[in-house]
Amino acid sequence: MTTNELNQINHILKKEINRLIKSSMAKHEDAIKQDAYQVLDKLKGNLDLWIVELEENKISKAMFEFLIYQKKDELEMNALAKTELSKMEIEIFKYCLLKQIVDSTINSIWVKQFFKENIC
Repeated sequence: MTTNELNQINHILKKEINRLIKSSMAKHEDAIKQDAYQVLDKLKGNLDLWIVELEENKISKAMFEFLIYQKKDELEMNALAKTELSKMEIEIFKYCLLKQIVDSTINSIWVKQFFKENIC
């Protein structure tokens, strides 16, 4: 997978995160964006490696999910912690954010592979 393709997936992730924010907690949009983008930045190195490994079938979808979700406790939501949201609401959002990363990444790879196999 090329750097450009990884950047495209990162762009898709940011778009999906923005959609998640607007649909779930618009009142706290700025805090959520700040924390969500920090999560992406923190995961970037590992995420890029895991995306390449997933695309090359070196790891399974289940392993990819496991690797993403295992990082949950390391990720801090500092801006959200300053809002009136409960710790449980913040943890739920963190889970939803990681789920969005997993789903969007897997879908992006699937679409790329589909077009490669069926169109080109």
